[in-house]
Amino acid sequence: MGRQQTIDEKFVLDQAEALVREKGVGALTLANVAKRAGISKGGLQYRFETKRELVRAMLTRAFDRLDASFEAAVITLGGASVHEIEGYVHGMLKETGSYGRPDAALFAAAFSEPDLLAEFAPRYSDMLGRVKARCDSKTDAALVLLATDGLWLLEVLGLNPLTSSERERVLARLVELARASAQR
Repeated sequence: MGRQQTIDEKFVLDQAEALVREKGVGALTLANVAKRAGISKGGLQYRFETKRELVRAMLTRAFDRLDASFEAAVITLGGASVHEIEGYVHGMLKETGSYGRPDAALFAAAFSEPDLLAEFAPRYSDMLGRVKARCDSKTDAALVLLATDGLWLLEVLGLNPLTSSERERVLARLVELARASAQR
C-alpha cells in the first residue's frame, strides 16, 4: 500500500498564480501547474480534479484575502461599524501590492472559466451591501465603493494612470468621502 500523498494547496495555488502572471492565462493547465509545483499531474488531480476546480480555489483564496484585508483595516481603524466603508477603501487599495495581487485568479476565471465569477457575485454583493447599510448616504457610499473598485481594477490590470502622489491624494479623498457617508 502506497503512502498518502500530501499536497500543499497554498504552494500549488501560489504556483498557479505565478504561472498566470508570468506566462498568461493560456499557460494555466494542470500539467503546467504540476510541473511548476514539482508534483505529478496525478498528484495535482488528487486535490484539483479539473482546471475548473483549480481556478475556483484560486478565486476563493483571492476573495478570502480581500475579505481579510478589509476586516484587518476595519479593526485597525477601531473596529466600529462606522469604519467599514473606510476599511473597505484601505483594504482594497492596500491589497493590490500586498501579496502579488489577485489578478492571476481573476484573469484565470475571466478568461478560462468566466461563469465561475457568477458564483462569487453574491459574496461581493453581500460585502458591499454590509458596508452600504452602515452609511447615511447610500449614493455617496456607492460612489466611494465604485471608485475604490475602479482604481483597484486599474491597478490590477497595470493601467493606473496616477502618479504615486496623485494616488495618495485620491486615496485621501476617498477616505474623506467614506467618513462623510458613514453613520455616526
